Amino acid sequence: MVRLEDITKDQILKGLDSSGNAVVISAEMTGDNAVTVCFRLQDNTTRESMLFRSDEQSLELVERGLPWSFDADPKDFKLGAEAYRI
Repeated sequence: MVRLEDITKDQILKGLDSSGNAVVISAEMTGDNAVTVCFRLQDNTTRESMLFRSDEQSLELVERGLPWSFDADPKDFKLGAEAYRI
């Protein structure tokens, strides 16, 4: 659960839109119990939504992972790099 006050720029949130995760572009508090959030979806469309206290339970913070990671066998990588060098 994410509190409305904790929503900040560049966070990745699940639950803003039914199509999946969204990156927060901006968040502006509108009173004590609401926030206006502008966000970008995975297909690069932008949307704006007003969230209320009742929406807090459906929001989930997604940890940003590496854009790539190397989790294969290092010996295979070394073999490929050596073949490319030759």
